[in-house]
Amino acid sequence: MKRLTMLVLTAFTVAGRVAQAAETGPLAPTLQGKAVVAQIHADWCPVCKAERPTIDAVRAKYGKNITYVAFDVTNGKTANAAADQAKHLGLSSFFNENKSRTGTIAIINPKTAIISAKLYNETDEAEYDKAIDAVNKQLSN
Repeated sequence: MKRLTMLVLTAFTVAGRVAQAAETGPLAPTLQGKAVVAQIHADWCPVCKAERPTIDAVRAKYGKNITYVAFDVTNGKTANAAADQAKHLGLSSFFNENKSRTGTIAIINPKTAIISAKLYNETDEAEYDKAIDAVNKQLSN
């Protein structure tokens, strides 16, 4: 009997945001152990430019306690490379669903592949803190 695997997106609230499965299982081994901050980025994107200072501050604050991944969709060449990167990291579904939504940032639990927050045009560091802290707490349990 053939076994069919379905991705079931179960929604529930984490840190005041809707959470959903990014993929069907753990992300790549290189992403394990700390919250993943994944961004869909383009050089021409005004939202990305507005978010940049906040992302830089979050990266500086959390340092090695998060894994930051940027998927550059500035042009066809970079978008193809980003698709390959997403596949390698186990983030193809997230990339494919959001590649046309530059400025989208997701905070993901790498163990479960659940997106604890999907942020867009968010410049309030506290929103990132809530989601990152929630994921890192889940990972430490």
